[in-house]
Amino acid sequence: MNEVAGSDFTAFFEHYVQGTAPLPYGKAFAMAGLTLGIGVPEGSPPSIGITALPDDRGLRVFAVRPGGAADRAGLGRDDLLIAVDNQSLAMADLNERLKPYPPGASAPFTVERHGRQEIIYLTLDPPVPSSFAIRELPAATPAQTAIRDRWLTGRI
Repeated sequence: MNEVAGSDFTAFFEHYVQGTAPLPYGKAFAMAGLTLGIGVPEGSPPSIGITALPDDRGLRVFAVRPGGAADRAGLGRDDLLIAVDNQSLAMADLNERLKPYPPGASAPFTVERHGRQEIIYLTLDPPVPSSFAIRELPAATPAQTAIRDRWLTGRI
């Protein structure tokens, strides 16, 4: 790869491909006279930091985001979330169950793990950004505009 690109991409692969560092979108977009807007839509529920799959009795935890609410509370893969504040998750959307709570609130979750049920309190995280927009910078330089035009036409 380095021979084809004419540059050393070792650090890039270590940080962004093999590692977990977020890609530097802001820097890349700025080079082309663009900006990335990231936001949270009004009314978004707090987050617990999991990916879950539906189960007949609730939600089966598939993955836990490191450092998120579920991770801090000790939840793990294959735990079954049965209820939030005694409200079943069998037929309800987790986001709808979390909407009444503000970020930072402590919510009781009924969890089944290894055949035993227990109540685990999660301190809810702020909502996850889910609104993204790429906008042109109003004062883009001619060099930035030229880069943007090459990106958009595929003539890099």
